[in-house]
Amino acid sequence: MIKVLIFSTFILLTNNLTVFAGGEDNIEDFFNDETVELRLNQIDQALSEFSNFTDLFKNNSNLESQHGISALYVKKIPANAEINISLIGNDIKTFKTLDWDMQNIGFKNWTKFVEGYIEFQNLKLLKKEHEMLVLKHSSKEKITKIINEIKIKEKGLKKIYLEENSFID
Repeated sequence: MIKVLIFSTFILLTNNLTVFAGGEDNIEDFFNDETVELRLNQIDQALSEFSNFTDLFKNNSNLESQHGISALYVKKIPANAEINISLIGNDIKTFKTLDWDMQNIGFKNWTKFVEGYIEFQNLKLLKKEHEMLVLKHSSKEKITKIINEIKIKEKGLKKIYLEENSFID
């Protein structure tokens, strides 16, 4: 895994899809609802295109006509089968997520962001739990314990996503 330190806002655009935007100063700005929605849509688009490309591959090959394979199951393809595929450039150019950088950088960054967003939501829940403890006049020990949990989780998120920035670039 490559770790990159981001000093300023950086946006990489490939085929009109944002791969990564970083450089925010605080974790709340980094993990916003709009960005996670964008990342989830990018993941959905990539998976949909992968499925469509698989169909294109199968439909433009001799798998069905010569090997009787009507749905692509890799285990069903005979080891010695010669597979012929006929595609034209325009068939492939419609897929925005087939590029190497999208599959090896973009997708990994998108999923890493969503995983971090889930951890960020857990942090927000801890903060709400703290508020509840305060409102219920809970013991000082309980309140101190949750404050420490919040500090640890927040520090960890900031370290991973803002300081070390472990996104692939």
